Amino acid sequence: MKHYCHTCLLPLLLLLAGCGDKQPADAGKPAGVVEQASVVMAEEEGKELFELYCIACHGAGPGHPGTMRLQERLGEEKAALLNRDELPPAYIKTVVREGFKLMPPFRPTEITDSQLDALTAYITAGKES
Repeated sequence: MKHYCHTCLLPLLLLLAGCGDKQPADAGKPAGVVEQASVVMAEEEGKELFELYCIACHGAGPGHPGTMRLQERLGEEKAALLNRDELPPAYIKTVVREGFKLMPPFRPTEITDSQLDALTAYITAGKES
């Protein structure tokens, strides 16, 4: 049986004992403020993800194959994804995961579920769906 020096274990025990005493960084803030900050952070992450994965095909204007195809099918006003207000979050998530026609699917190893939530929040930000 191995014996440990009590002077070595005491700092470790004190450190472990204090682990549960810390409060979250947002403790004491009104729930609405915390919730709003979370939404803003998700939309910022969503914007970064849109620019990384989506804008090449779905950006506004000519030269974006997804936008051009949607313009052929739905008209100019519904061609760019960020201009649309009728896309339900569940639909966006399904299309991203399963793909659609020429659009490839994105696996959870490429875009995680939490990233997909942020991307969906960005696409639908300020819009009714």
